[in-house]
Amino acid sequence: GGSNAHGTPVKAPNPPGAGYVLPLTSDEFRCTPDGRFRVYRTTDGGTSWEGLEAGLPQDNAWLTVLRDGFAADTLDPAGLYVGTRTGDVFASPDAGETWQPINQGLHSQYIPDPKAEVGHCVHHIASHRSRPEMLFMQKHWDVMRSDDAGHSWHQVRVNLTTLFVLATGVHAPDAATIDALPFNAHRE
Repeated sequence: GGSNAHGTPVKAPNPPGAGYVLPLTSDEFRCTPDGRFRVYRTTDGGTSWEGLEAGLPQDNAWLTVLRDGFAADTLDPAGLYVGTRTGDVFASPDAGETWQPINQGLHSQYIPDPKAEVGHCVHHIASHRSRPEMLFMQKHWDVMRSDDAGHSWHQVRVNLTTLFVLATGVHAPDAATIDALPFNAHRE
């Protein structure tokens, strides 16, 4: 049979068999259900699930998360990172037991207050495999980097023909290299 479940999944390497999902209302309406932002964890390959919400907003939290806005690092316990289209960014250093915002230092030049803590449209978060404290965040108009598991961020200076980036990937052999796919809607 089919499933009506919708969500943004992420697999964590530690502990073995662990997986996480951030439930969403539907594929068309990618907001958290019931206005509550929570992550579910399985440690037995999906047989059972536990809701995790300590530190995440629970009242009127109609947040939108893109598929690549949820990531895990390679530490044990796994660090988890989730960014929303509405500009909230959260991290859990303890496999989802507790969460805290990690918005400090974000910058987006096209929002009314470029250094506001919210309003940054997060498309993708990735942790480097060999340096798990190094995170890259692709936002709507730029790419950010953190060298301290999201406690602070700085803008990555890239030489792109456009400011809008469709996708990013962390270059595994070299922690200082990322791949970016720029997009320019006005090009022919």
